Amino acid sequence: MVRPLSSILLKICSFAFLGLAACQKAHPQWVRPAALPQDSAVQVYTNHEPASEYTESYRQQTRSGDDLEQIIVETIATAQTSVDIAVQELRLPKIAQALSDRVQSGSRFA
Repeated sequence: MVRPLSSILLKICSFAFLGLAACQKAHPQWVRPAALPQDSAVQVYTNHEPASEYTESYRQQTRSGDDLEQIIVETIATAQTSVDIAVQELRLPKIAQALSDRVQSGSRFA
């Protein structure tokens, strides 16, 4: 029995397609883990926390971790009596502005 050439080509193309599709890398779906429980008296934040992500305000890039700058700004803004700070270098303008605002409002700095 002689098969038409188009039938043979169709089978060859089908096998080639299936072979190429089977060789493709699988792209697993990454699921963020749940945040670990924390003591209510101690809060820990990291810049590589896999359970959270944020968008940088300067470059608009999404990153894993906690938005440390925003957390520090919010903490400074809610200080009621004083702000104790120890830094070697400060390059984040939002933190500098938050510190300046607290000075204007009469908070004490140490």
